[in-house]
Amino acid sequence: MCGNTPHLLFDQIQARTDLPLLSIVETAVAAAQQLHLQLLALLGTKFAMQNDFFIKPF
Repeated sequence: MCGNTPHLLFDQIQARTDLPLLSIVETAVAAAQQLHLQLLALLGTKFAMQNDFFIKPF
């Protein structure tokens, strides 16, 4: 899924389809862990910033 905001429903979409989905959130978490990053910045729409679909995994 190539946009931040659609990840709000990523789990529900993944549960209802046979299509393999790649989460930009999970990919970002894995990359941050691999690089041992402690401080990250996210740029997004006001809607994306007001939701926690990126905050929870991190």
